[in-house]
Amino acid sequence: MESNEVLKSRSKESRVININNLATLEIPNHSTALHIMITDLMGRVFLNEKVQILDFIEISTVVQTGIYLLTAYDGQFTKTQKVFIQNY
Repeated sequence: MESNEVLKSRSKESRVININNLATLEIPNHSTALHIMITDLMGRVFLNEKVQILDFIEISTVVQTGIYLLTAYDGQFTKTQKVFIQNY
């Protein structure tokens, strides 16, 4: 369990955003805009969009149900997370 001091220090340096309920990412506080990219496991790009940072970012994706890589980057950091997208 992390101490309160570590958590307070981290909260000043970074914040957590939610992207379409697909992923929750911790990003640096200095970021004001992100490039969001969604690719399949073969590297085909389905989305490459620049968005303003809010606590919740909504992006439109028209992809088949499957596992994808969601990458968020701003020039100073890059974060990639595997996500499962399910179409209903």
